[in-house]
Amino acid sequence: MAVKSLAWRGLLEKRFRFDPQKAVDPRELMRVERDVLVERRRLEERFRLGFAERKQVHAQILAARQHMMPEVVAAQTAYLQAEVDLKTARGLELLGK
Repeated sequence: MAVKSLAWRGLLEKRFRFDPQKAVDPRELMRVERDVLVERRRLEERFRLGFAERKQVHAQILAARQHMMPEVVAAQTAYLQAEVDLKTARGLELLGK
């Protein structure tokens, strides 16, 4: 369907000839201006809602980070202690103990 629509549009575009002597219908100008205004308002609303949504997601991410920080610190501490324990065990092994 889209291919047929594009072909039809192309045909209309090829046949179009601009005549500067003919006046543009004021109703047509008003329709175009109204359509542009409607689309502008729609896009601005989408942008506004998208921005608000992203602010909310950002706040949720910050809250999740703060909530998880004690667990991250505990895991890092346990990891570092495990590294020290492993190095100590390997050192004792080399000494034959």
